[in-house]
Amino acid sequence: MPINFTPLLLLAAVMASGGATAATPYSILRNEHTYTLQADGRYATGTEMLVRIDAASALAANREQDIPFDAGLERIKVLDAYVERPDGRRRHVPARAPRIVGAGEPTDDRKFRDRRLLRIPFDGLRAGDKLYYKVVATQFRQASLIPQFFGSWTTPPPGPYGVTIDQPEDMHLTTQARGFTADAQRTTPGRIITRWRYDGGDYPRMEVGSVNRTAYRDMLAASTFDSYAALARTFDQAASRQSTAGEQLAALARAVAAGLPDQRSKALAIHRWVQQHIRYRALYFGEGAWIPSRAADAILQTGWGDCKDHVMLMEAMLTAVGVASTPALIDWGGDLYTLPEVPMMYFNHVITYVPEIDLYLDATSKDIEGGYLPMDQLDKATLLTRTGAIGHTPAHQAGRIAKRYEVRLRDEGAATFTYQIDYSGHLAEAKRTIVRNASAGASRAWLKNMLTARGLLGSIKADYGDTATRSGDFHIGYEGTIKRFLPDGGSKSIAASSALWEDINNLVAGYEGDKKRTQPFRCEENDIVESASYLLPDTLTLDSVPQDVHISNDYFDYSARYVRTGRGLDIERHLRSRQSGSLLCTPQDYITAGADIDAMWQDLQGQLALRQRQ
Repeated sequence: MPINFTPLLLLAAVMASGGATAATPYSILRNEHTYTLQADGRYATGTEMLVRIDAASALAANREQDIPFDAGLERIKVLDAYVERPDGRRRHVPARAPRIVGAGEPTDDRKFRDRRLLRIPFDGLRAGDKLYYKVVATQFRQASLIPQFFGSWTTPPPGPYGVTIDQPEDMHLTTQARGFTADAQRTTPGRIITRWRYDGGDYPRMEVGSVNRTAYRDMLAASTFDSYAALARTFDQAASRQSTAGEQLAALARAVAAGLPDQRSKALAIHRWVQQHIRYRALYFGEGAWIPSRAADAILQTGWGDCKDHVMLMEAMLTAVGVASTPALIDWGGDLYTLPEVPMMYFNHVITYVPEIDLYLDATSKDIEGGYLPMDQLDKATLLTRTGAIGHTPAHQAGRIAKRYEVRLRDEGAATFTYQIDYSGHLAEAKRTIVRNASAGASRAWLKNMLTARGLLGSIKADYGDTATRSGDFHIGYEGTIKRFLPDGGSKSIAASSALWEDINNLVAGYEGDKKRTQPFRCEENDIVESASYLLPDTLTLDSVPQDVHISNDYFDYSARYVRTGRGLDIERHLRSRQSGSLLCTPQDYITAGADIDAMWQDLQGQLALRQRQ
């Protein structure tokens, strides 16, 4: 009996136009969602929308309405759709007009759902018209695992909004509501019907970088799971059958780990083998959308698989060499950092966890060295399916960028330069992969952009070092000429830059992105060292330079040092940012650090004043 994955219905008619605010040029008159649950786990989802177009500016966004659904689990049908003129006349949408399209998301997203859109065209729509549609999506196969239902509805836009759940009277349903109120239950023979209405206000503006929205945004969640452990057991029922190694696979695992001295080195070797030899390919077959459905031996034979397959193969190989592991469900790419109290499938990805050495591994991430995770998997809650325990990925991992920028100015105002960058830790293989996979055209484009982004003209060439290796530090060297480094005119000053590209300046500019914060946001970890030398011709001398700066608080450690030399100036800057034990910062954290952010920004805008020697 498969577990029924109820998709998040995000009010497609409104979300397609970018979300609603109090000033939107249309009015939602009816917005109802009905879920009819069966004892065996099947369900039907009804959506009914009535929208009035109040201004011509709303026409472009509303001529087509998109309703999301999971093509791996649901069939969808339009029951009625029409345009109603102000005088009451209705023009019905032809039965053959709606079509199914892709969801506009990356196909290689390693997530569980085969998300598609039912697109309904409303031709001839004019200001003052109303558009209406009623759609039903039905799960098309009977459950083969424990029958379960779960759904989540986040903050709707302004206007009436309701969620009705029609369930068997003996079905237990756990709910959590913030901004929603339950109307009186209605009972029919053998069934209970509850309607939830939304009592909230305007759809809130999402601040730059805000995350963990389920912790503070209005939402309704409902689940027949009584615990996260029960959800884990359901996944594990299938996973434990698929992660057994046959003789050939076990022999391969032993060969990969041969001669390695400890559990960590064995785990990393097997991770590297799976990462390099198994292609990622998404699978969306019924409950296989998030339940493991392929055996490890079959995955080895085909040489491809989705995230679940990578984990099943990893577990089989690790077990063969005496390393115990468990699948770990995680929300990858989303903003879920703390789990809501209602247990349901908030997760969209699965990775491997090795409890004995407290190590998370993701073999589907082909640009990450073993022992590290992609940045948007850090500080995330996980569900360890072998035990049902809640785990957590590390908040921080080693990584540093060190840069050396040398500029030699000429009398006529031109310059030559060298620029050396060393990437270490999790940043090294990520950058090496970008370089390794870049086309010649892309490489030329970003080299050109390194100069043009700063308003400079000239030439540049790069030495990318060894891109064949898959681990360890990565070095890039650049050198080139700049036609006009000094501005024209008598008084001359240049930016006190300590790097040419991907510099501390860009990071601090990002901190300035949203001055007023009311929502938690992600505090990125950085460790960047920049050093620069400016060598002046005999005709120029330094008139003034910025003052040294040192800033230290609970999040930032920033320093800038300016040292005059016989021929010019040396600059050293270092930014280290991290929040102890967490990637999340609060609005109060931002207020506390605000003055320090401004001070860093002021230093980074500093100038070197030059004058002609007498």
